[in-house]
Amino acid sequence: MEMNVKSKLSAILMLTLLLNAMPVNAASLGIWPINPRIDVNESATAIWIKNNDRRPVMLQIRVMDWHQNNGQDETLEQQSVIASPPMVRVNPGEQQMIRIVHRHGNIPENTTERSHRIFVDEVPDSRLEGSEDASLKLQMRYSLPLFSGVGNKGRNIPKFLKSNTPQLTYRITGDEEKYLEVDNKTGFHARLSQVKAIRPSGETLMLSDGLLGYVLPGQQMRWELSDQQARFIHGTDAQIQFTQEQTEIYIAKVAP
Repeated sequence: MEMNVKSKLSAILMLTLLLNAMPVNAASLGIWPINPRIDVNESATAIWIKNNDRRPVMLQIRVMDWHQNNGQDETLEQQSVIASPPMVRVNPGEQQMIRIVHRHGNIPENTTERSHRIFVDEVPDSRLEGSEDASLKLQMRYSLPLFSGVGNKGRNIPKFLKSNTPQLTYRITGDEEKYLEVDNKTGFHARLSQVKAIRPSGETLMLSDGLLGYVLPGQQMRWELSDQQARFIHGTDAQIQFTQEQTEIYIAKVAP
């Protein structure tokens, strides 16, 4: 039976991988690519894991469905997309390929992307139990997105989002605490990085100079604003601008 595993991804111990073109090193591991996809008419993709530490690591790799509810990321166990192998030992300085496989064959083309999260968890080494090292050992979780089911390699998702900005809208919600709520009515994910608010006068305020987060296809996501940010946006027709794959995309304020 499938079981809901609800968690606020920002609240669990994990490293979200942000860069686009190179392996990401956090703690002892490098993992790449950090934006994998399974394209239409393909049944698998691959990620690579390199152990940069001086000790071997045992890793568990899982793929879960990813959706958003009430402004929070949630994951759901599933068995259609799996990691092979699901458990692996990587020795110091070595690297391991993990295949991410759609068990039912080639991915059919859908009108909406499927969204998943790949979790790579470091498994405790039982040989360290009871030792001084065990009390100092911090088990890490690594997480990266996986999308599938819309378009083939070369499809330019940022270009599509840019040409469909009326389907990307925002509003300010909340009473004492203010939130930026973004609604994505397109069939593609929006990856919000280098986010800024721009007033009609041209005055600009940076909201996030790194990765703010994702808004999945057909879903809503929200982020808390500081008092300064809320005041800057409130009562104006400011646009929200973000960057995805070096493309600047605007989000218009939804009509009240």
